[in-house]
Amino acid sequence: MRSAAIFAATVAASFVATAQPVGPLSFVAESMDGNTRFYLRTDRISKHALGYSVWLSSELKKPGKLPIQANQSVTYTSVASQKAVNCDAMTYADIQITYYDSAGNAVASQRGNPYDQTSPIPDTIGDSILQRACLHIRLYGK
Repeated sequence: MRSAAIFAATVAASFVATAQPVGPLSFVAESMDGNTRFYLRTDRISKHALGYSVWLSSELKKPGKLPIQANQSVTYTSVASQKAVNCDAMTYADIQITYYDSAGNAVASQRGNPYDQTSPIPDTIGDSILQRACLHIRLYGK
């Protein structure tokens, strides 16, 4: 549930979305402050019990901090997350999230419950990610 809360906080942020051609790493959105760019890994979409599994990449210009224990946090510059998406219901859930430092080392990882599906808040990064993933699946199948 904690990973869902972190993702919910991330997707609730305002964003600017632009259309880009679909490729192996397809740009989805950028945070309003310009610090974080979100990408869909179109080469990593596969069937899942609930619909599809998709991989996302997020890159930060300025490092982020992730609390891991009381008075302790890790610094990260990119995130890879796997989500279970249901395009019929337009819902998603976290399967796993891994945080990386600037050297590419995994500094934290969380697992989610793919059956804990939720609808994204409209007009958020989460909504853009789900819509982009489902559009790719409808157009190209996976």
